[in-house]
Amino acid sequence: ETLGCHAEPGFVSKRREDFVVMNFRNLSRELAVGRGEYAISFANLLGCESDAVHSFLSFAKDKYATLFPSDGTTPVQMLRTLESEISGNVDMSKSCTL
Repeated sequence: ETLGCHAEPGFVSKRREDFVVMNFRNLSRELAVGRGEYAISFANLLGCESDAVHSFLSFAKDKYATLFPSDGTTPVQMLRTLESEISGNVDMSKSCTL
């Protein structure tokens, strides 16, 4: 990550967390099927380029069991797991600037 990439990285991270917490149930449902308004908004918050949103939705759908391993998974746990999965994937880490 280059300096100046995000004016306030903590702010961006907090916005993501707030979004996931407030929309967790809807996000869970939409990421399971790989489409939906909340999932698309989430992709945008993750810094995914507009032409990479579809790839992100497919990626999240494929990783659903990893992102939501149990009924007790918290929004923040899911977000941290997703960030880790994106960082570990060459294509996704180029398309979505966490």
